[in-house]
Amino acid sequence: MPETDEEKRRKRERDALLLLFAFLLSDAYHRLTSTIQSYIAGTLGSSWVLSDTLTEILTDAHSHAAYLGRRLAGVRNPFGSGDVRFGRSVMLGQTRYLAGLVNDLANGEYVQNEDGTFSGNLQQRIDLFTLRARGTANEAVLLAGDPERLIWWRMNALLKHCRTCPVFAASSPRKAKDWDVQPGSADCECLSNCGCDFIDEDGNVVGFQLPEDLD
Repeated sequence: MPETDEEKRRKRERDALLLLFAFLLSDAYHRLTSTIQSYIAGTLGSSWVLSDTLTEILTDAHSHAAYLGRRLAGVRNPFGSGDVRFGRSVMLGQTRYLAGLVNDLANGEYVQNEDGTFSGNLQQRIDLFTLRARGTANEAVLLAGDPERLIWWRMNALLKHCRTCPVFAASSPRKAKDWDVQPGSADCECLSNCGCDFIDEDGNVVGFQLPEDLD
């Protein structure tokens, strides 16, 4: 059966929102990386400046992720203070992790190699902070959509999973209002690098999937 004009419009809008979200993650990733590069090089300033700058970048990313999430759920209000409050609330839960990163950088735990890469697991930590915005976007999708909608946690058969993802999958389906964790929200052992997603009773993907890369 051919797609209706409304179905085509919704598909175009979804594709546009997914593309905007990919840009959002890429922008946050590059801003975080550039800021940390400047700090390691000694051109940014004190660790307080580093902390404030990273917090600002991540709050902005989470706020816009919340906006794109609710847009994907069909709520068309312009970006506003509610989205910013959402982003700030997420960052409250990230404070101690960000403080740990800043402390390690201030203590000289990481250096930048000649080829532009970072030593140790710094790149992984940047990736995880960036990808946490996906959890925010997925949470916003569920909060803004139909609370009675049945949602399944789906595991990607091509990826290796942590021990907690199968537990979430086994507990589904559940109503959207009953999910207090989302793929990418760092509530499972694979943290924000979770390759799972949500699907609804029609087999449609709900929310945002793990990107192939951030660059």
